[in-house]
Amino acid sequence: MRVKKLVMRLSHLAERVVPGLLTCAEADRFVDDYLEDRLEPKVRRRFERHLSMCPPCRGYLEAYRRSLHLTRAAGASSPAVMPDDLLQAILAARDAEQRD
Repeated sequence: MRVKKLVMRLSHLAERVVPGLLTCAEADRFVDDYLEDRLEPKVRRRFERHLSMCPPCRGYLEAYRRSLHLTRAAGASSPAVMPDDLLQAILAARDAEQRD
């Protein structure tokens, strides 16, 4: 646990010392676009620079990548379509509950 705290402290120090370095919170916002190859080259370089200096974010990226892979392999990448009769039953139950 001490190592993780040290890494986080060093990461925060590096954010102040290296101009243009992304914070972990900023890097988190780019994970999906990075994996889908939708980042502009300049942002991609900044993101990869952060990853090179931040083991926790590298671990997070790999876990995120595995989650996407498993989700897609399970066929859950496309949203499920709710049958119209089920939707109508839910709405009717909600309306009935609101009247009571």
